[in-house]
Amino acid sequence: AQRFGHAYLLSLIADGSLLGSADLAHAWGATPQALRQLVDANELVAIKVNNKLRFPIELARFDARSDAQRVSKCLAGLPAIEQVLFMLNEHAELGEKTASEAFRAGQGTEVLTLASREAEVE
Repeated sequence: AQRFGHAYLLSLIADGSLLGSADLAHAWGATPQALRQLVDANELVAIKVNNKLRFPIELARFDARSDAQRVSKCLAGLPAIEQVLFMLNEHAELGEKTASEAFRAGQGTEVLTLASREAEVE
């Protein structure tokens, strides 16, 4: 449980694994306000650290923003940290790829199935 503590989240920010709103907004050509609306609608994975929204860098690595949102919607029932880790981690079921890597490799259906299964387990 300690690896999910505040220090762990700060380390994810320090190593670039978690982006601030401005960085993801820039990557997507959106506004931070638009990102907040997506988060509020459970259409985008994010976590609050020191009262600021942070986003897994993998969101910026999807070819299409809509794909990132589809995966985010599947994960909506999970605690925020589990959603973030799903996006950041490589998955054996996806051939040791992250969700964005698997989408780029044509495994979008497998990613969505895995995300939905993860959310159902909770």
